[in-house]
Amino acid sequence: MEVPIKIYQSDYLHWRLSTHSAFTTKSAWNEIRSHQPVQQFYKSLWSKLLILNISVFAWRLIHNWIPVDERLKEKGITLASKCLCCEDTETIPHLFLHNVQSLEAWGFFASKFQVNIPHTNDIKILIQSWKPDLAQNRILEMSSRYSSFGIFGTSGTNQNTSEWHSKLAPLSARP
Repeated sequence: MEVPIKIYQSDYLHWRLSTHSAFTTKSAWNEIRSHQPVQQFYKSLWSKLLILNISVFAWRLIHNWIPVDERLKEKGITLASKCLCCEDTETIPHLFLHNVQSLEAWGFFASKFQVNIPHTNDIKILIQSWKPDLAQNRILEMSSRYSSFGIFGTSGTNQNTSEWHSKLAPLSARP
């Protein structure tokens, strides 16, 4: 068997996975990666409308990667665990969902955007349920959705502030 070789023609590379026959790492990656359906929740979380720090923080929060006392104890670090605002144990649900400042922040924004908040310990469920009753206004719907991510930043700020001040001004009294 003989392979025909064209001596007077130059060789060229042909990459079938791209439209221009040129190799790109993007086309190679798209070929070998496992394709999963796009989840709307994560599409919202990583939106260009959100500040990257908020997206990263919310992602870490959802995946339980925030170094609260409860998590540090799981890693073998012994602490006298106590929330800075009250006497409860410092856990992610307590800090971001159930303490006085968090409840006030969630209630404040829920009333502004007319959102019903479920009682849950799962932050992802809480954010997914954050759908305003005013869905006919797309801008209001988007600002409402993204404000739910921003509330986590408010909760963290309140925690840090309470370490230095004995009492926080309620959100409704802030300018």
